[in-house]
Amino acid sequence: MHPPPYTRTVTVRTTLFGVLPEIWREIEFAYDAKLTELRDAVRTVFSWPSCTRHVFTDHPEEAPWSRRRHRWGDRMTMIDYRDPTVVEESTARIGPVLRDHPQLVFAHSCDPRWSVLIEAVSGDVPPAGIALPRVVAGERRSPLTCARDPYEHEVLVGVLDDPVHPQHEAMHSRIQSTLGPWASFDAEEFSIDRAQAAIQDAAATPPRRPLDDLVARLPSPAREGLRGHIASTALDMPVVVTADEAAAFCREIRWAIDRASTDGVALFERTVDPSVAIEGAAALHCTPERVRQIFAAMLTLHLAYRRSGRLVVKRAVLAQSASPIALWTELASGLMRLYGSGFDPVARDLFLLALADGSLADPAAGGAPAAQAYRLTRTGARSRLWGYDDDTGTDDCSEQCRCPRIAGASWHDIVVQCVRDAAAEVATDGADTVASQGSPYDDPYAPWTWLDEQSTPRLLLQRERDDAHETPAALERELLNGCRALIEVLALFGLERSPDGGWVVAPLLREFALAALHSRSASVRSTWDARSGAF
Repeated sequence: MHPPPYTRTVTVRTTLFGVLPEIWREIEFAYDAKLTELRDAVRTVFSWPSCTRHVFTDHPEEAPWSRRRHRWGDRMTMIDYRDPTVVEESTARIGPVLRDHPQLVFAHSCDPRWSVLIEAVSGDVPPAGIALPRVVAGERRSPLTCARDPYEHEVLVGVLDDPVHPQHEAMHSRIQSTLGPWASFDAEEFSIDRAQAAIQDAAATPPRRPLDDLVARLPSPAREGLRGHIASTALDMPVVVTADEAAAFCREIRWAIDRASTDGVALFERTVDPSVAIEGAAALHCTPERVRQIFAAMLTLHLAYRRSGRLVVKRAVLAQSASPIALWTELASGLMRLYGSGFDPVARDLFLLALADGSLADPAAGGAPAAQAYRLTRTGARSRLWGYDDDTGTDDCSEQCRCPRIAGASWHDIVVQCVRDAAAEVATDGADTVASQGSPYDDPYAPWTWLDEQSTPRLLLQRERDDAHETPAALERELLNGCRALIEVLALFGLERSPDGGWVVAPLLREFALAALHSRSASVRSTWDARSGAF
């Protein structure tokens, strides 16, 4: 007899300690899921770093070795505490643990200033097949990454909510540039769908969705905004193209494939024979130079290869050329196999995104959103801006803080300045408060110890000079330099610059770009030199 298609679950409410108004999430888990799943979900929904030094406890106020206290963690936790009574979290189940201990606290064992209260609020027996864990409710956005405690988060949010604050504009600018062009910071905003997508991305084997690879190329703080942009512009929906549209789009490439289908095409001085170029110009009603570009694009897209001084079409391509839709799909997949000097696959993907969502042809936007996202992926500009680098492989929360900086000052400096300004405002009769006169050396527990020793809180003096290299024109040039080979290929299909510096996009080119982004073809090395156009 087969068991019934049901599974027992438990819904857990997770709340950040010390934050008002409350920031909380409710997440549904399988009853017998391990505490490691709870740990990973909490880190994800609150945007915490993956620090190895963490602990679950049911009595955080108890002294060490208390008989009443129970703790769970991994082997690093056991080593840190030198406590043999710590339970291995990978062997503990969420449901039974919360049944015996109605409240748990999760925190970094090396820095407990941020901690999470965990409570079981309900149980259920939903139909089998529901993806777990599942975010079911929540309120307010997670604290700004790298805020060191609830107080610092409160000060930063206060600056963002106060339009007349002297640091308001600078902080909004820095946060916007870090979150990317498709998101903005709103302390009251929370999206269940985006939180669920983040949990799936953090899982060992998340279900694949269209454009997941592109989202993963961005640093983690910018991924949520791109996911929302993809959903709002329906870029995750299937590509729709008719056979007649595909045939018209591929007409020139189809002629070149047919021309080289028997014995190939002779090469002369690293390009097609002049007689073939003249023949193609007459057949396609174009210039011989365009015919040479078409054959060069065949090599770029891996539709053909060189052999014994001739350009030869691949057999698989010959079989697909009989169907306009199959050839269209092969051409789109070929865009994901581009390679050459002056080419960056991240720039390629973001440029294709700008084509697919229509922003490239929009005079008001152009390539600006894609260019801003590309800056976030460059060396030195990834999530180190937020204090934790996705690429270093380190998960030690004792690493030196690398917060977003505004003219050389960090977010912690902003908090220090706010404390001093507030203290100065309440001073009366010429008397100074302690906080207004504080220095990093007075009291190791005072807020102004956060002040970086090498910086001063003069936050806005150099802002224009520091941001000059990030003008929209400079960012777009950087993006275009990274995908010159792609632009040369797309020019054959109707992409061109307009006299005013914008872009003219052929009608089917948006669907073609989206088809390329949906393709999962592996990148391979091209034999075409992207700089010279020779092969």
